[in-house]
Amino acid sequence: WVHMEDFVKPNLTEPSSPTGAFVFNAKDRDFLDVMVYFHIDRFQQYVQAALDLPRMGSSSVRADPQGENGADGSTGSGSGLSFGAGGVADASDAMIVLHEYGHFLQDAAKPGSAIGNFPSGVAEGFCDFLAAVYYDDKHANPATTRGHMFSWDANPVDGFWEGRRYDSPMMLSGTAFEDLGGYERGEVWCSTMFELYRKLGGDSSRAARRGAARDLAIRLHLVANGGVPKEEASITQMAHAIGEADADLGGWRYPDRLHQKVIDATFIRRAVPSY
Repeated sequence: WVHMEDFVKPNLTEPSSPTGAFVFNAKDRDFLDVMVYFHIDRFQQYVQAALDLPRMGSSSVRADPQGENGADGSTGSGSGLSFGAGGVADASDAMIVLHEYGHFLQDAAKPGSAIGNFPSGVAEGFCDFLAAVYYDDKHANPATTRGHMFSWDANPVDGFWEGRRYDSPMMLSGTAFEDLGGYERGEVWCSTMFELYRKLGGDSSRAARRGAARDLAIRLHLVANGGVPKEEASITQMAHAIGEADADLGGWRYPDRLHQKVIDATFIRRAVPSY
């Protein structure tokens, strides 16, 4: 579901192996290729099998694990993924890898939406949410890193940047929210969806319940991405699309509309405009 391709400078040869043995030290630059390949390929297999969405981004995306002209920061779209190497190499953080793949999935669901839906926050918010929920069971110390986006890349020792949060208490309407930019609004939307995941079972003491909440929350948002305009989609439109995805599960695991009360309660509490 992903292939390495050097399409953004610097020009570096991708690793090859006649035996398929791609084992590298974490400080070896070829380790970044392995990180990108593994985390994207595994996630798409998860989308295909566990979430039963066989047409959701079902093509091999090209990825350049050492791109962006060596600068910090990464990009993702329907045309491919490029990871920066400035500071802490972005491809060494699985959350960043999945975040950028989220933009590819957005464009697969609705071409152009990864950029077109940046202003409202739903584009960046979805990608942060994807990584936050999918890796929620991977925190070595949840009290320290749960709620901190990109905690490997934005670690306190290297101190290159602060990262983002997905535990923001801010509401999705009002002057404070309206004054935010696309990334900051994305933090609030991601935090709202992470709250929904927790209410669906993400805080359960049972691993199976947490896994079920993860699968449901991710599936709802993946489907909802195709139910909003490709440009200027509002928070309200995306919130309604989440509910519509629950109302049409298509026989996947649960009866339609089973979770509507929890979805409504979450979006009302977060003051989604006109909800």
